[in-house]
Order: sequence, then structure tokens, then C-alpha cells
Amino acid sequence: MFVLNCSTQFGSRASDFEFPPSPLAPFACPHSFVYFELRISDFGTSGFGFRISPHLFPPCAPRPSSYRIHMPIVGYILAAISGYLLGSIPTGFLFGKARGIDIRSVGSGNIGATNVVRALGKPAGAFVLLADALKGWLAVVVTATLLSHWFSPIAGVKTVATYRIIAGTAAILGHNYTCWLNFKGGKGIATSAGVLLALVPLAVLISVGAWILTFLLGRYVSLASIVAAFVMPFAVWLTPHQIAAMIYVTAALAALAIYKHRANIKRLLNGTESRFFVKRAAGNVNREM
Repeated sequence: MFVLNCSTQFGSRASDFEFPPSPLAPFACPHSFVYFELRISDFGTSGFGFRISPHLFPPCAPRPSSYRIHMPIVGYILAAISGYLLGSIPTGFLFGKARGIDIRSVGSGNIGATNVVRALGKPAGAFVLLADALKGWLAVVVTATLLSHWFSPIAGVKTVATYRIIAGTAAILGHNYTCWLNFKGGKGIATSAGVLLALVPLAVLISVGAWILTFLLGRYVSLASIVAAFVMPFAVWLTPHQIAAMIYVTAALAALAIYKHRANIKRLLNGTESRFFVKRAAGNVNREM
């Protein structure tokens, strides 16, 4: 037998659901919870049967344990799916198609903002950079917030943070492994920045500072991105009042970002990685990765 328990909240008194009304109606607790129990039973060759049983719980009564367990799981799954789909929008590829080129056939073949700069210029690259970052930010701030309110209205800080982490991580994975391009996407730097800006803005400022400093010293965008990714978990660790899960997640995201730059690392070690700079006379941008 499979049992799925869930509940929802109504802005009504418990007595509103009673007939005849209870004499204690004026003293009933507001914001009652209706607890639904779905039982699906396997009857073998006879097929399946199911039953939905509603139960009413006022807030002054103990909450059903399944509300705290089963409902967040449903919300977590939806957060992962919606975050992935939002992150999987291939902004650079779509922008290139709108301009008549396949961004995957030029430069490094990456759909990220740097390759868009190479193929279409700095304004186009800036647009793709902001759009990719916005995907990650929206996944955390909008998608995760809505789902946490719908599925866990009485959730604590850690539960809400879990929604945000799941949606943000899924958005980064959606960008890196988009289902619309045979699971070949970007490197996730801009989307990760948007996610982390929503989760740990102070740590992002530290990481961006490391990126800028590294880039100014070497003019390697790839090296700057690798250094920024490496610094991020330590910046989160130094940020006060952060839960341990946030440190672990940022460490995993940093490892993923560095892994996505493995080809750049090989070129850096071999001395064949190109620098990023602007030829003022010609007005064009050289290849960097």
C-alpha cells in the first residue's frame, strides 16, 4: 500500500467545518489545517483502489507529522523541476539565432556570454550575461519563494533555505546541461552568480572582487572565473550566520564550475590560452577561451 499525506491551510475557524456548529465556536482557533490522506492499494489482478480521507486539525492541535515530511518533498521536487527548466533556457543560443548565426559554430562553441561577445560584440554579450544571471536569480527569489509558501506555509528558515538551494542548483544544472541542446550548455558562471547573489550577496561581492583582480592582472577570463569559483566557498564560510548546507552547496557548485573549465585549464598549463583584450584601432575583441 502507498500512502501520500498532505495538508493545506484555510483562513477559517475549525467550527466553520462543523455541522451542527459547535457551542465553542467563538473560541475556535483560526487558520485551521485540512489534512488529506491518499491511500493507493494494490489488489493484484483486481487492479488498484484509492481513497482520499480529509481530516481537520486546528492550529492548536499537534500537526500531522506527514505534513512536515511529505509536503516539502513534493515542493522540493517541483522546485528542482521548475529551477531546471528556467535555467535551461539557452539565452546565448537563442540570441545568436535571432541574429542569424549558430553560436555553437563560432569561437569556442560555448553558448555563454564570452563567446557571444566574440561573435556578436560587447552589447550582445552583456545582454546574455545579464539574462543568464537573471535566470539563476529568479529561480531562487521567485520560484523557490512561491513554492515554499504554497507547500510549506509554516516552514522555518532552514526549510525555506532548502527550497532556495534546490531551485538555484537546478537552475545552474539546467544552464550547464540544457535539455534543449542535447544537454550541452554553458559553463554556468553567470547563472551561478545570479543564484549566489540571491543566496549569499556578500560572498558574491568578495568573489567578484577576486574575479576582477585576477582578470586585470592576467587578462584571462577563464582564469578569473576559476579563481572566483575557488574563492566562493571560503567567502560563504566567512559570511556570518550561514548554515552549513550553504557552504557545502557552494563548494559543490565551485567544483562544478572548475570542472566545466577543464579545457581552459589545459590550455593555461600549456601556455596556449588566449587573453581577452580590445584592439582599440580595429574595434574588435580577441578570443579568450
